[in-house]
Amino acid sequence: MAEASPSEQQGCCTAAVQAYAIFFWVFFFVPVLGNLSKLAITPLQNRNLTEAQWAAYACIVLAMFSIVGLGVFQRSWSPMVVRRSGLLTAASPCHEIVLAPFFSAGLFAATPTRLVKAWGLMFVLIPGFAVTVPYLSYPWRESVDAGVVVALGWGTLVVVVLGIRALVTGRWPDIDPELPASRDMVAPLTGQA
Repeated sequence: MAEASPSEQQGCCTAAVQAYAIFFWVFFFVPVLGNLSKLAITPLQNRNLTEAQWAAYACIVLAMFSIVGLGVFQRSWSPMVVRRSGLLTAASPCHEIVLAPFFSAGLFAATPTRLVKAWGLMFVLIPGFAVTVPYLSYPWRESVDAGVVVALGWGTLVVVVLGIRALVTGRWPDIDPELPASRDMVAPLTGQA
């Protein structure tokens, strides 16, 4: 059996780092989706909402899908995570490899704007939902949970599709990786889509 050449080994290590940076988020979100889904489908199981409550449930889900699923995830966060993951290689600094998912999410080594968005999401939006939504009464909590499931599920699916496409074909999303100006210029990835 022939041994892999150093360049093949480095290519495998690079692919492993990139996959870790991308799919960490998928494995992080899937249990959240599972837990929230149980509450989100309660009105569908009970079938005890008024017509106005059903309309509100549908509006909340559609609004969250449109604003968060399509607007935030599909157009911004998901392609950025995959694009930034493509910048990681076996030769990247050790801290970027170990913290690859956080690098890909723009939590460090990013423009000031990206840092504010990323950390704002971590310390404002997520805790805001976690603190307020559990105290909403039925069916409003379930409606918001359903909206989160649909939006986050869509965003997770976008990460999976873009991540697999990038890793298999080398076609990385054509989106600004929002690296800081002090960082060396990044060579464009081949096969951008």
